[in-house]
Amino acid sequence: MRTFIVCLLLVAMGSLPAANAGKPPGAGGGGTGGGGTGTTGVVSQNLGVLPGDKYSDAWDVNAQGHAVGRSYNSGSRTTPQLIKAFYWNGTMHQLLPATQSSAGETPWHSDAWAIGGSPEIAVGLEDRTICIPDSADPTKKICDYEQYPVIWKNVSASPAAVRLGNMPGRAFGINDAGTLAVGVSGGGVGAIWSSISDSTAAVTRIYVPSSVNDADTLVPFPDGHFQGNPAKITYEGTALDVNDDGVVIGTLTTIDQDALAACLATDVRPCVPDVSYSRSYIYISGSEFFKVLPTPVGHKETSAYAVSNTTAGNVYVAGW
Repeated sequence: MRTFIVCLLLVAMGSLPAANAGKPPGAGGGGTGGGGTGTTGVVSQNLGVLPGDKYSDAWDVNAQGHAVGRSYNSGSRTTPQLIKAFYWNGTMHQLLPATQSSAGETPWHSDAWAIGGSPEIAVGLEDRTICIPDSADPTKKICDYEQYPVIWKNVSASPAAVRLGNMPGRAFGINDAGTLAVGVSGGGVGAIWSSISDSTAAVTRIYVPSSVNDADTLVPFPDGHFQGNPAKITYEGTALDVNDDGVVIGTLTTIDQDALAACLATDVRPCVPDVSYSRSYIYISGSEFFKVLPTPVGHKETSAYAVSNTTAGNVYVAGW
């Protein structure tokens, strides 16, 4: 389950006592003195980098304190930036991509985004660019970009990745139990993979229900305009985290196709905020319950990054 938090958007799926509303259990004070609050007893740990690299980012950590992320070099005109997935359990270990590079390709880039399960499983993505000579002009090349969701099973053994199904996409989250992964693949605003210990993991795509679609026609875009025709509204998005009860959170982007066409006819870039805006959603697999999460008063856009396991009927959602 993802623990990468930029800031908090707390959503209680139920009720809490007024004194604790909007406050996660055990929240401490902000001082640096004694009394069990602040940073007393907090220790920072530099995870380091893989051999030959200069930088690293850790995206997730589990209850054992083991982390996953990416390690990379600075890149240059002659040396491309190569991103490598890692697993850290006190020592850095490279998680190999599913496919190694060959002639006509740049090396596979891989990135581990989340860790869960026992034995530990990591999920993430890998990508590459494949270039072939242009038959019409041998001095030029035609290049294609590929990106696939992947899993690493039993990461302590530093395995090679296995693709999640055969569709392009990205995997961003896994639950603590290691039974469900989420991301995006082949349409919709999110994807859920089940039985992820198997490379033939089944995928379920999340779509915005028509009832939500109709309601969104009444919501103003950030610049204040309305799109009154539901047929002119489309959605993009991705699922970013899932808990052990199959509660999924993610972000969907609402796009006004008329505004997009008008923007593309001009030199104005990027085409925002007239064209699109983003909001968070929650989806419960099994019941297929889907709801756009409320936007705090005074703000227009949100994005959900992490969801807690269910406690006393409540779940907490964090994002920006």
